[in-house]
Amino acid sequence: MAGDVFCPVEGQNTSSHPHVFFYRNGADLMSLASLHSFRTQIRDRIESGTLRPVEINESQQMETGSRVVYLMRGLPSCGKSTTAQKLAGKEGVVIETDAFFQQPGQGPSGYSFDRTRIGEAREWTLDLFRQAISSEVPKIVIDRGNGSNRESKVYADIALEHGYDLQLKEPESSWWQEIKVLLRYRPTTDGLLDDWAKELARLSRRTHRVDFETIRHWMDSWVDDLTVEDILAV
Repeated sequence: MAGDVFCPVEGQNTSSHPHVFFYRNGADLMSLASLHSFRTQIRDRIESGTLRPVEINESQQMETGSRVVYLMRGLPSCGKSTTAQKLAGKEGVVIETDAFFQQPGQGPSGYSFDRTRIGEAREWTLDLFRQAISSEVPKIVIDRGNGSNRESKVYADIALEHGYDLQLKEPESSWWQEIKVLLRYRPTTDGLLDDWAKELARLSRRTHRVDFETIRHWMDSWVDDLTVEDILAV
């Protein structure tokens, strides 16, 4: 199994990269060349804007042809918000818990997370979701920490009760595709995940300022191949 880290830039030759994973029997990580160079290239290309999320085409946005609720999954700074906005399109809405802590019009500097108000923020997010459902918004994207938990089940139950299709979605960025592979093969890949957690925490300082320890904890808690059925069974 081999995976290219980068999303190709137009006109770039991507036939050969030094950062390719090789697996034996689908489980054991055998080798990774030029890890230091790889991290440097990732950082430089994120900074320059040439490492970008994969485009979602119109057919992907309109998979069901009906009203749909998307539950976003993924780690910070991996492109969840970009993917969420594209899924929502012009007709839909993105609802995220982080918006509760964001001062309007102030950008990243206006984000102030208060752990003591997380319960209030979750209720606020759920109330916005109920309003969107009542208004029959055709596409609703829930951009929060969706997983195998009772909070996600509440969203899933409400969506299905009101006749919405329900889908789990993840970021479309090339670096998230890379991280997903590493998450699947932990603990063999723990060292590489440490490097990625540090990089994501660095990138997160521009926005929601999620620290390394929190990201690493979320990595350890990640459930691979989670399904809607898994959430409904909680």
